[in-house]
Amino acid sequence: MRPSPAVAATALSLLLFTLPQVRALDTGSRDAGPLYATSIFLPYLLYLQMPALPARNDEEGTLGVSVTQYLTNDIGVFRRVVDEVETYGTIEDFENLTIELESSYAFPQGWEAGFRTRLLYYYGGFLDGGIEAFHGLFGFPNGGREQIENSQVFIDIDNNNGVPLRQAGELLALGDSDLWLKKEISRGGGYFVSAAAAVKLPTGALSGYEIVSSGYPDFALGLLADFHSDGPFSWYAQAGATIPGEVVLPSSAEPYPFAVALLAAEFRPRSPWSLVGQLNFKTRVISGSLAHGFFTEIDRLSLPQTDLVFGLVRSGERDRLQLFFTENFLTHQGADITVGVRYSRVFPLRP
Repeated sequence: MRPSPAVAATALSLLLFTLPQVRALDTGSRDAGPLYATSIFLPYLLYLQMPALPARNDEEGTLGVSVTQYLTNDIGVFRRVVDEVETYGTIEDFENLTIELESSYAFPQGWEAGFRTRLLYYYGGFLDGGIEAFHGLFGFPNGGREQIENSQVFIDIDNNNGVPLRQAGELLALGDSDLWLKKEISRGGGYFVSAAAAVKLPTGALSGYEIVSSGYPDFALGLLADFHSDGPFSWYAQAGATIPGEVVLPSSAEPYPFAVALLAAEFRPRSPWSLVGQLNFKTRVISGSLAHGFFTEIDRLSLPQTDLVFGLVRSGERDRLQLFFTENFLTHQGADITVGVRYSRVFPLRP
């Protein structure tokens, strides 16, 4: 169930077509985009991500509260031929239920700060059989699903960076937590630009499971831009970078610093609901020797992540509801499928 690159090209063409419509901003409701979506994909889940904060701050003196729930199904299968005998094995196979909780506060002079934490549950799940049946109905490849046992938790991702990515059996654990700070640096005529910084607190290390935390703090910087219009279209663009703590602190693991980028378009007819399409991009964080399904001479782990996120958003003056799903195309550096829901609300703390 992986969209073709033509889907991404169509979305980007739509963005280019709608950019000239950026004019005045309707301030009567919260921003619909960009889509907030942490990548529930190993190994990126171990490291700090800046999951698409809007460039525009909430109203000064307001407290924001959000809850996000993700349901992810992911599988990776390797194929090996020795003496003309074909065998298959599991790289990763699991379902993941993650809940993120976040709070933020909008300070005077364009400053906003927030804290988020997450709870992760790895389990065998129930989607494997249904996904295989869906693939069979429409003639899609199964990616080797039919060759291994269904509904298991097994992770063994060998890599050149010494990052421990192994787990067998279910687990429920507190994940890492993030602190972020954002400063609105420019606005006017329907656009907003902000700078953001974040640090990851390795609270997940308290669980004792290496699969939920690197055990080190991470650091990130980003630049965010929103472009709104008085018509039905709006744009969102972001760029930044993450420095894993192991890069600057003594460690046996050596992940790579990685760049991140985001490009999104929103279509909002005359209703509270919006349709948002988004491309999330990340450069590699580890490398290894996993052959890509299409480009068999290329290490899959060295390729960038290219996630497509599609969402339906209902935004009002004080709250926002986001329904979304994520698919990875081309590089296969993302989970097979993630679906999620996020609800946010702001509370005025000043009269």
